[in-house]
Amino acid sequence: KTQIIRKTMAVPEHIQKSISQCVSDGDKIALVVHIINTDKVFTLNGLLEDDPVQDEQNLPEGWNKSGDDIISFRYCHPNHTDTTFYIKIVKLSTHLVIHGLKSSAKDKIHTVE
Repeated sequence: KTQIIRKTMAVPEHIQKSISQCVSDGDKIALVVHIINTDKVFTLNGLLEDDPVQDEQNLPEGWNKSGDDIISFRYCHPNHTDTTFYIKIVKLSTHLVIHGLKSSAKDKIHTVE
């Protein structure tokens, strides 16, 4: 017999607010990607490449409205101050493609479908 053990933890208020803004499964996956990145000490510093730097963990209002089929995140990391990390989540029909780019990686893009 398999026994399932569930852990309960409090969801921070800023994450609860972001959850309430999710309108699709793609939004929820994008939010999970963001939570993982911030848990790894990345700091969100914009949604698009040319956004003003904001340096915070909270997703701004309308974070999932940058385009109907694209959600973008731009991060920095305290151990890599000269590098910017970009995440683009593209909704393609019933598929979701996640692209990641490190600004110092000579245009090497990592993709997950």
